[in-house]
Amino acid sequence: MDVRKDLQERISDARSILIPKFSITPQEQAMLHEPGIELWDGRTQYTLKSNQIQFNRKDLENPLAIGEETAHYIHLSLNPLTIDRQTDLFDVLPLLVARELVGRYGALVYMSVKGISIDTWKRTEGLPDSSSEWLDYLSHSIGYERAYKLFDLHRDRYLAQVARMNPHNLIDFSRRVAPVSWYERRIVPLVDRLCSFPVKAGSIR
Repeated sequence: MDVRKDLQERISDARSILIPKFSITPQEQAMLHEPGIELWDGRTQYTLKSNQIQFNRKDLENPLAIGEETAHYIHLSLNPLTIDRQTDLFDVLPLLVARELVGRYGALVYMSVKGISIDTWKRTEGLPDSSSEWLDYLSHSIGYERAYKLFDLHRDRYLAQVARMNPHNLIDFSRRVAPVSWYERRIVPLVDRLCSFPVKAGSIR
């Protein structure tokens, strides 16, 4: 069995499913260059700079990994969300959360189309051992939780929309259409209503 060829076929199948779900325009289609595929011993990931999907062999039969890395490839090709030396620290976590949210959301959409059962999301047990791992832990935990909530409530309805948003707008939007906490379910709508309440002329002195 040619493992690499089999992986290429799985990713091609995921692309054919997800490209329409991302509502790709003809202009955007031109940005989607065929990604390279590499089998390696590290963590499964998509790298925008090299346009390469790197797969750990343990994930080869995992449809969630196939869908997520294909979604990352499509999303970041359209909306790079890159980090450089000038990226403000305040923007780094939202940017990483946005990446993981769209990637996992796309994976869930892919699995639903394939008719593959989806497990309920559970937060990873245990905390990072080092401070350098905290950003990665937080971005995946926050992004994944919001992705599952979006999918549970709205299925694929917002995938194309959130994929084109900047990180802060995406997170703000997801809080409103797919709240994950009591504060977001109860307080945020109240604040929105108060802020939109019309003020009569002359009522503020």
